[in-house]
Formats: sequence, C-alpha cells, structure tokens
Amino acid sequence: MIPFLEMETEVRLLPGSFWQIKEDLDPCRSYVVLEKKVGSGKIADFTEVVQALEETAGTVLETKLHRDAVNSKTFLVVEINSEAAPQVKRTLLHCKLPPDIVLYFYGDTYKKDAEA
Repeated sequence: MIPFLEMETEVRLLPGSFWQIKEDLDPCRSYVVLEKKVGSGKIADFTEVVQALEETAGTVLETKLHRDAVNSKTFLVVEINSEAAPQVKRTLLHCKLPPDIVLYFYGDTYKKDAEA
C-alpha cells in the first residue's frame, strides 16, 4: 500500500490547470500525470491507477492532486523514480484504465526507455 495514496487519506487539493502543472514539473525528474474529466476532486477518482501503482510502490516519490475548476478536471501528479520509469510506464499502459482518464508521461523517462 502506498500510504499517501490510500483512498481514505484526506489529500490536499491544489488548484491548477494542465499548463500550470506542467510549468512546475522539473524536466530532470520523471512524472506520470493523470487527467480525469468531471472528477470529484478526490483520490478515489483514480482508483484503478492507485491499484496499478501499488505494484510499483517503491518507485513513487511524491503525489499531488490538482483541480482545474474552470475546465472541470482533476489531475493526479505522481513523481516517480527515474530509474524505474520504464517499469511504471509498462505497468500503467497494461492496466485497464477507464476511458475518462488520460495518461501523460513527463520528464526524464525517454532516455531510460531507450536503455530498457
């Protein structure tokens, strides 16, 4: 179980659009950004993703939950260990995500993918 991704845990909801979130990401680090339209603004919006990330629990460094009130979207930003980025990518691409969740990979993942 990833403690800060437990469904019962109260997660602080941060404001932010996709572009605001992207501006704050460090290109030298690796991230998974998940977008859900018309979400409740709670971690439970991403149940399937949290379950998939439990398989790679040691790779998650930090998570943040953002809400774009203007566009009615919720974003889960997960910073992952760059060395494990290919493993996390494979795990998330092979899990069954709902059609209303969009998955983005950002940062230092491409170089690692080429080596894997």
